Amino acid sequence: MPDQQEFTFRFPTYPHNEQLHVEGQDYQGYARYPGEFTDMMASIQLPATHSYAMAPHQRFQAAEAFQFSDFSQSSGLLDDELPPLPPVVPDNTLPPLPPVVPVAVAENASDASAHARDAAMAACNWQLSQESGDEEPSTDPLAPPSRATWAERNPMNPVIKTRARRTPLTPAQKEAREVARLQKEIRDAALAADVKAMLPTKDDIKRCAAKHEVDIKKVEELLAVRLNAKQKREKQLYNAIMHHEKIRLDNTGDKSTGQERLEKLHAIIKTKSYTRDEKDFMLNSLEQYRQEKDNSVRCSNHAANMHVHNTGRQMAELADGAAKRAGVYVAVMIVRGHINDTIQPFFYATDNSEEFFEGALGFSSDEVLHKFEQWGCNQSANLVERAQAADTLGNVRKECTEAIQEGLRSITHSGARMYYDSYEEKVVQGYRARLVGWPAGVPFVRPSKIGTVGAIRRLRDALDSEECRWETLDGKRAPKRRRILGPSRAANKAKASKAAPRKKTSASGTRRAPISPETIEDSDRE
Repeated sequence: MPDQQEFTFRFPTYPHNEQLHVEGQDYQGYARYPGEFTDMMASIQLPATHSYAMAPHQRFQAAEAFQFSDFSQSSGLLDDELPPLPPVVPDNTLPPLPPVVPVAVAENASDASAHARDAAMAACNWQLSQESGDEEPSTDPLAPPSRATWAERNPMNPVIKTRARRTPLTPAQKEAREVARLQKEIRDAALAADVKAMLPTKDDIKRCAAKHEVDIKKVEELLAVRLNAKQKREKQLYNAIMHHEKIRLDNTGDKSTGQERLEKLHAIIKTKSYTRDEKDFMLNSLEQYRQEKDNSVRCSNHAANMHVHNTGRQMAELADGAAKRAGVYVAVMIVRGHINDTIQPFFYATDNSEEFFEGALGFSSDEVLHKFEQWGCNQSANLVERAQAADTLGNVRKECTEAIQEGLRSITHSGARMYYDSYEEKVVQGYRARLVGWPAGVPFVRPSKIGTVGAIRRLRDALDSEECRWETLDGKRAPKRRRILGPSRAANKAKASKAAPRKKTSASGTRRAPISPETIEDSDRE
């Protein structure tokens, strides 16, 4: 019986280093996604006699056997130190995998075997591992990135800290809380009974409205003023003082409960007086805290995964509500932006919105979601890189062009078109609208002709802040395109109505020949 040659591959969670064990040596290689290894081996025409199953976020081992036709003997089998490979447990959705079939080869072919091994290493970018000790590991261009989390890929942004776990309650504390809960239920029931007795009846409301000669709705609004009051979200002085004192109380190491801490803060604020400078400082501190909280990133992949999970659930509820109340169709897709992220793809569609992808695009929703995930992983960009990609000259030009065109159509309530060369005649006099607030130093031309990034960005910022905006000549937004006609245009319209009708051309009713491209003038249309 001739010797046998076995190739064993270990595939852990992707992306990760893969191990190739050939002839007593361990070879390392990096694969960014499960199918990349198959693509590498296919490039050197090494047919596989056994296929393997890949599953996302699952750690397992699988074996591969490849047959070489240009050598006749193997120099050895697997090392004894290598633990035996457990059988692959296939998923319910995958067919059972056949056992690994070792390939029998002839004798006296060590040189050919080494040549085939080197070819496989060169094509698949494998290298000797440090455990083998035969040669130094080379620099791998496909080495896995060290920045594994979203927070590490955005070092300039603050990180949202995880909440510390509370200490478990003792049996005495649990019993005390249960007693307090029962007492609170008794107090709430008594309060509800007293409030119900105080509520006025409909007859009382009618008598009060007739006495003061007001509408009944006015009295009802005054009675329900407490219920209709809304809390403001902008920064307030009391909230700023509360935030400042809370930070000072946290630094003292206070271990009281949330309700006790709140009572302490209110008592501290009542006993203190603050100067104007201190109040301004606390207001600025609260504003900085809110901005830092809005721009913070999650500290770990698990925290980011939970954040996306909760966000997807909220988006699904909002989509169902919009579909039910407004009759719209909604489709939501969420995928990860880096291959090291552990975020699972999320797809949600209302009603039969999922049929759009296969009917209009020719792909199922799963295929579109898979392509979207591949595109997102290929980007691998942090917040700074994403902002730079969106802030290029071409993207800002397109953004400015769309903003100017949409603003003109919104103020004229028609399908108006922007003209830059004949702006005064066709836009100001024709549509009775003017674009005010154009940034100084930026030439008044179509955005596609602005060649500097600084100038186009100033125009974009002015349009976003509404410093550059559309206004009608009379200061109002007329529902019609031409609300007021100038004296010359009105006179011309009157003369045209009294003049004789124009003669029809002799070519009327005949089909015209196509116009030559040489006679077509360069249009001013953006």
